[in-house]
This record gives sequence, C-alpha cells and structure tokens, in this order.
Amino acid sequence: MSSSAPVPSPVVEISENDCRPRPSYIPDESNSQLCFDSASKDPDFLPEPANIDDTSQQSVIEEGKGTVTVGDFLKLDLTLLGGKLAKSNDGEEANAALITHAVTIAKEAWEKKLLAEGKIDQPLPPIVVGRGDVRTSSNNHAKRERDRIADLEVTAIFFDSKKGVSTLREDGHEVRKARETHSFVAYPGEEPIGFSYTEDGKGVSIAAAILNTVQLELKVSLAGLRCLGGDQCQTMSGYMTGAMASIEKDRQIRRPLQRSFCILHCVENVLKSVFFYYDGEAGGPGVYQGEVGKLITTDLWKIAVRQFPLIPLSFSELPPTVVKEMSSDRQLLYLYIVGLSTGDISSIKDKTIGKTHQARWLTLATRIIRLYVSKSYDELKPVHRAQVDRLVTFVCHVYFPVFSAVKHQPGIHMGPVHFHNIVNRIDDYCDDDEKAICHTSLQENCYMMHPENVLLAMLGDEDSFVRSMAVEAIQAIDKYSSKATMSWRIRQFERPLINFSAPNYYRMIQYCGNVRSKRFLVYKGPAYTGEQVKRPVTRPPLLNGKDIRAYLVRPFDSEIPCHSQAVERAVATTHGCVKKRKTEKGQMDNLLSTVAARKEPTRRVLKKRYFQDFAHSTGS
Repeated sequence: MSSSAPVPSPVVEISENDCRPRPSYIPDESNSQLCFDSASKDPDFLPEPANIDDTSQQSVIEEGKGTVTVGDFLKLDLTLLGGKLAKSNDGEEANAALITHAVTIAKEAWEKKLLAEGKIDQPLPPIVVGRGDVRTSSNNHAKRERDRIADLEVTAIFFDSKKGVSTLREDGHEVRKARETHSFVAYPGEEPIGFSYTEDGKGVSIAAAILNTVQLELKVSLAGLRCLGGDQCQTMSGYMTGAMASIEKDRQIRRPLQRSFCILHCVENVLKSVFFYYDGEAGGPGVYQGEVGKLITTDLWKIAVRQFPLIPLSFSELPPTVVKEMSSDRQLLYLYIVGLSTGDISSIKDKTIGKTHQARWLTLATRIIRLYVSKSYDELKPVHRAQVDRLVTFVCHVYFPVFSAVKHQPGIHMGPVHFHNIVNRIDDYCDDDEKAICHTSLQENCYMMHPENVLLAMLGDEDSFVRSMAVEAIQAIDKYSSKATMSWRIRQFERPLINFSAPNYYRMIQYCGNVRSKRFLVYKGPAYTGEQVKRPVTRPPLLNGKDIRAYLVRPFDSEIPCHSQAVERAVATTHGCVKKRKTEKGQMDNLLSTVAARKEPTRRVLKKRYFQDFAHSTGS
C-alpha cells in the first residue's frame, strides 16, 4: 500500500448543555496511526484490517484480560467491543470513547467523499458519543432484531442450559441470583433468538419459560414448529416431565414434534466413559485423580518429543480447505493425528493446548496424544503406558473420525447413520472390556435411534430399496395407527433397545412382528421396571403434511442438524451478554443487538451505525 497521510485526530466535544459523562478512556491517536488510501479504496468502506501497519497498532485501551487496538475497530462489531473491555460499570463509558474514535474515522471518510462530490461545502460537525448513545444504539438495534424475529417461520427450536449467577436490579437494589439460563436457536437459519430463566431447572419450568419468551415476549408464531433439539439429559429428554415432552403437551402446541439429539454428545460420552475406566472418576471439572489424568493437565507442549511408533490413519486425509475451516481445537487434534501417521509433529509440538474441562473433550483428546509423543510417556509405569496407548487408539480411530463425519454431514436424517458408525468403529478398534463400557454408554444415550429418526434416515438413504421400505412402513403406520395416537394424544418418546450386532442402522432397533409392512409398528423399549416395554412406532412429525412417495425418487434432506453446537455457542454468547445488564429486558436487548451486529459485514458496521444512530447531520 502506498503511503498516505493519516486520518486527522478525532475530536471529542461535549456541549455545555450535554450532561452525559465525558468518556474517561480517550484513545491516544498519536500511538495509533490509521491510513486510508482514497486512491485505491472506495471511501464508502473503511480500510481492510490488512491495510493497517501492524507495528503502529498500539494499545488504545488496556484492560486486565486483554487489549483493544485500532485494528480491532475493523474486526469487531460495535456492540461486541464491550466484551473486550472491563466488565465494570464504566464499560459503556469506555465503549463511548472507542465508538467516538471509530465513527469519527467513518465520518471523515464520508466527509471526504461528500466534499469531493460537492454535496456539502463545509466539514461535518464533530461527533459526540456518550454512554447514553451507546445504549440507545444497542436498544435500536435490538428493536430492529425483534421486529425481524417476529416474522420468522420457525420449523425447529434447539435449546440448551447453563447454570450461573446473575445480578438483577429489584426495588432499587442489586440482587445476585443463582439461575439457570436457557438459550434457544431457531431453524431455518440457525439463528439465536433469545433466552429465558428458571430457578428450579425442572423440565416443566424450562418448557413454560421458553414458550412464554418465544410466543409472548418475542411474538414468534409456533404454528409451523415441527422439531425440537438439544442434549440427552433427563431434564430435556424425560418422556413424562422432560422439557421437550412438556412443550409437546402445552395447550398451544399439543402435537408430537420431531426430536433431534446431539450425536456429538454420544461420542463424547463414550470417550468420557473409556477415559474414566482407565483413569478413575474426575474430582471436578478438569480435575482428574489418576496418574494419566494428572499428567495431561500439565503444560505438555513444553516437554520434548520422543521417538514414537506410527499409528496409521483409519480415514482419508481431509482437504486443506476443510482443515482451514475447522475450529482451532479440532484443527490441532487433526494435525496431531496426521502427525502420528507420518512421524512429523514439528510444526505443532509447541502449540498451546486449551484447558481440560468435562465440556471440552477435544482438548482432552489432544492432550492425550501430546502425552503419548512426549518424553513423559517413557517415565510412566508400564500399566499407565498401556492405558495411554489404548486411549490414543480410541481417539484416533473412534472419537475423531466420528466427530468429523458428524460435522461433515450434520443433517438430522444422518443421526442414526452416525450412531451405527460409532458402533462399527468400537467393534473394530476396542477390546471386550471397552466394548462393554461403550455399549452401556450408547444405550443410555440412544435417543437419536428412536424409530421416528430411523425412518427419516431411511428416507434419506441413497439406496432406493431402503427408501421404499421406509415408505411402506410409514404407509402402514398411517393405516393401522389409531386416530387418537396420531392427533392430540402425545406418544411417549423413549429410547429403544439397541441391537449392537446389527449389520446396518435400520436393523439396530428390535421390532415386534414379522410382516414386512407391519414390523415397524411396535418396537421394544429399555427395561425400566425389569421388563421390556413395547411402544408403538409413530409417523415422523417432520413429515406431516408431506407426500412421502416423493422420496422414492429423491432422498430426504433437511437443514435441521443432528448436533447442538449452534445452541452451545448461543449459550456462551448469552452468558456474556447477561452480565452487562441488570434487568431481564436489558439483557435480552443486549443479546439481540449482539446477534444482529454479528450478521453485518464488519467493513460496513461503523458506517451503518454512524448514519443510523450516531450522525447528527450528514449534510446530504
């Protein structure tokens, strides 16, 4: 980029009648030169981050947990800048100073263009941004997002929960409350649309809170709702008082809904079961009691690498474009597994690995491999070395291949296929003790193998014969099932009894009956009371109103996923947003504003916000 004069220093003016507090954090423009090349750039846009000299990106605001630089203005949305600043009450004041500096840059770029075009004959007035402006802008953005959400045609809602402590203002006093926050994501579009609170964390309370928030506060119509999704804990999946069952029984819903359960949780629970079998139960989040567990929590990347035996890949190497799009944790694990097959990990051996936590099994898997290739492995006792060998085998041949397959083919109709893939890999690479442990874990988390989901998978199968079997089964269900079962009366959604020796996924459920067209009508459920129960198979709710004969020609496909990572990301976003407001409405507005800002092209954010919220006069 050719050298050009820096943008003039921003001016922060406070009028005599302006009672807003002056920002206490004023950017030091002498340490943050930002150049704008008007000859090679359209002034409609802000300069790309790459056009900023890295050596001149000095700190604008320093805070105990991080630093915000001028380059961050072009990478972060305005409503997200607060996440990089102090979490104290003066966070909005710091935001005001940053936004003053940022929108001044945007204003000057437009000012230059308008002067050149003759639309104005004098510079635009200086910008004043106070704490009130920041909140007003966020609230305006939230209002626009509420209006957009109210028009959504929601076909599926995924939700997840997180316990925490939030500060609320009640009767003029600030009160800290232990609550459970429930975030939800709508499909199509994979859009976070809000959150709700409960204090007891029971399934019935969760269902009521979600429906009240979605229908009453956000005014979203659920007339087209056909699917619910989440994890497989009893609070969510319980067939009597679970959150999903309670939503189905609500008087405004009162119909069966398709249920999608996270397959990634299945494979993570299997890894957890095998790890605890060798290392013992955890003493807390990220705290392990065994010899192997204590070692993997250390800074393994600082330990020298030994000569280790190669472990060949059990899957095809992924294209570089796919690897580049992976998350940093998943990418690092993949590179370690490839390094085990080639014997070369020199490019990644010094990379820092994330902390261990029982909600982050990718980092635990990576740490297991890093221990295997380090010299600390040679110092272990033979029994512990054998444990590490078995764990590395499981990570390389079972955990990661299934994890990647789910991310590559995430549709809800692929859930049973991935479940069968887990079972096949366990049979191929695990010993008898490990198989018994894994099968127990899979039986407890086999909700995705419910016949309704298996029928969807069969309709999405590439084999036309399998699709024809599914069509015949659904036609038999429609013919022989009672009207009461198919209308307002909600079926009991229970996990089926799994046949782990089945040759394919649609034979893993133990059905009752021998006639081809009727064998899908009843299946065997697990033994809750010492006896196997039998449950009727119902038509997949996602197919209601559709002509299933069309799937004889083309396979079924759906945007609804078989994993819940999108809602897990929404939980993290929600948890950060609720800390910045002290009323429930303010917390919801902050979340919606953040979600809306993330959808905007970051190069246009400052310019758009300038004209919508901060500009006093554009002169055009």
